[in-house]
Amino acid sequence: MRPFLAKNLSVFAALILWAGALPCAQAQESAVQSVQSISEFKKIDLGRLVAGDILAERYDLEDAEKGLAVQSCFVIKRPSAEVARLIATWDPSKHKEMSIYQLSIFSRDQPGQFEKLDFTSQEGPVQKFVEETLRARDGKTGLLMSEEDLKSLQDFLSKELPAGQKAQSPEARIAAAKFWSQLTKTRFDQFVVGGLESLPTYKTKTATMSIPGEIREMISSNPDLYKRFQNLLHASVLVGKGGKPATAETYYWQLFKADKLAALAVGGVNIEKKSDRFQVIDYQFYVSHSYFTNITLYELWPVTVEGREYTLVWRTDLVSAPLFAWLKGVQQMAAGMLMTSSIREAIHFMKSDAESTTPGGTP
Repeated sequence: MRPFLAKNLSVFAALILWAGALPCAQAQESAVQSVQSISEFKKIDLGRLVAGDILAERYDLEDAEKGLAVQSCFVIKRPSAEVARLIATWDPSKHKEMSIYQLSIFSRDQPGQFEKLDFTSQEGPVQKFVEETLRARDGKTGLLMSEEDLKSLQDFLSKELPAGQKAQSPEARIAAAKFWSQLTKTRFDQFVVGGLESLPTYKTKTATMSIPGEIREMISSNPDLYKRFQNLLHASVLVGKGGKPATAETYYWQLFKADKLAALAVGGVNIEKKSDRFQVIDYQFYVSHSYFTNITLYELWPVTVEGREYTLVWRTDLVSAPLFAWLKGVQQMAAGMLMTSSIREAIHFMKSDAESTTPGGTP
């Protein structure tokens, strides 16, 4: 649900030694064998995961030039049904390290409160986002907008913001927040009615791209992943033209740090119950800039440890960003390491929040 690739992080993963918790036999072995058979991890020590280890490894998306992928595996000491719900409702904004300035999580029958978007924060990235918004007056913005969006923003600024107003002024912050709250609400309304195919295409400096096209390219680069999550993918994001996506468990919008510039993202989380496990998808159908879209897929297996049900989690993050198309060699490796470190950090906080709640309570 959260932005993992765009922040500047310096994360050093601590190796947590096995605490000696010994899982029971067959169900755990089956879960571990399943993950080993479908993932990049061919050797998984469940005992170490129970003790706190987080496995995370980047892998290539050969047919998606703008894509990067990371798989991870870990254990959360809560039943799998609770973990599925946690993924849909978790609020990482209370962890300042995540650099999320605002977050709204809501269901389809609740107001998304897009109008509460606020750019009055004195944080530098928020200020730079306002500055970038105002650059649209001269058609120079680097934000991810359709031609119609750009014209709408230019018209909006000419009407709402007096000439000469600087980005630092209260008037500029209020105007920028008003425009972006309207645009993100529009993207949400378009998606819930018509899915990804109802969203506009976007022009970058080098090409025209579409969100469904980026998602299909990433998914097609891993046929096994597609096959495993096929039902969930088609219900949520690969609905096709004229189709209506399944109602998500939760939707969200967030304002977060994306390197030196704050960004906005709108997304949703869907859950599917299988006979012996859960599958979850967290997808973003609009991002204002920095990257195009990201999808996070989870598979959750129940495992019993010392008489208590825990959850073995296999997670895959797929991110499409314009920068990735130009990275080669060492630079590409560095981007992969940064993304992997960011995901590790997010998992650490999610595990900590889940495991600090009382058994059976709401995470």
